[in-house]
Amino acid sequence: MHHPGHGRSLRSAACCAEAGVLGVLPGIVGLLQANEAIKLLLGLGDPLVGRLFYFDGLRSSFTELALDRNPANSAEINAAPVRRRST
Repeated sequence: MHHPGHGRSLRSAACCAEAGVLGVLPGIVGLLQANEAIKLLLGLGDPLVGRLFYFDGLRSSFTELALDRNPANSAEINAAPVRRRST
């Protein structure tokens, strides 16, 4: 937002090519996250549990990777005490 008389003028602002623009990328990622949340909340579809969904914005491609559970880490996580923040 520009306020006349305060700060830089609109003419001195960096152009999109210089400053960089994210464009629709945050919207795409947000849409994918919201979709996963809806699937989990409603118990529908196949949520990405145990999988990594990778979006490459430069190539406009999606990749899904299966993640294996590390038994050593699972034992440590399950044995660790649960810490809760008091409010």
